[in-house]
Parts: sequence; structure tokens; C-alpha cells
Amino acid sequence: MPGKRLDSDSVDWQRLRLTEQGGFAGLLRGAELRAADLDTRQAGRIAKLLGQAQGAARQAPDYPDGQTLSLEVQTAAGPWSAKFDCADLPEALDELKSLLTLKPMKPGS
Repeated sequence: MPGKRLDSDSVDWQRLRLTEQGGFAGLLRGAELRAADLDTRQAGRIAKLLGQAQGAARQAPDYPDGQTLSLEVQTAAGPWSAKFDCADLPEALDELKSLLTLKPMKPGS
């Protein structure tokens, strides 16, 4: 997978975007983060979580009022993305989500 290091379960990431959307109220919120804006320890922790999330990626089911979490990651090797059901988030994604401050977004942004 793009950005995956052969010697570890971490991802050599440059930028990530996490978007949560859906639900009864049509929630739309998200956060963007650049590895260059973080210290080495923080960026390394997120790289490890991204590697775990990449390994746990599965297609989120499409159902009325479903709430999903979309992850878009830019690496030197190219972009990758995955979509998850918020009701069944892998542990790594749940932790990643807790590290970011998701803010309301306008549709189409």
C-alpha cells in the first residue's frame, strides 16, 4: 500500500484529512493535519495509527442515517483513502479521532 514502510507497521505520511459525516442530523465535520507541523514523537505516533488503520480498512456499509468516517492520507508514494462505519471503528481509528479536533465543515469543502 502507498506509504507503507517495509520494516514496520507505520505509514510515512505527509498530510491527512479525517471527515465524519452522516447520521440523522447530517453531521459534517473534519480535521486536516500535516506531519511537518508536528514534533517527531507526535508524527511517529500518528504514523503507527495510520499503519494499523490501513491494515483494518474495510468498506463502510451504506444505509440510511449511517455515520461514516473517511480517512484520506497523502504519502510520498501517493495518496490512499478508506471509509469506516462510525459504529464499528477499528481501535486505531478511534484513537486517531481522539487526537484530532473535528470541526464543523461546509458541504463541498
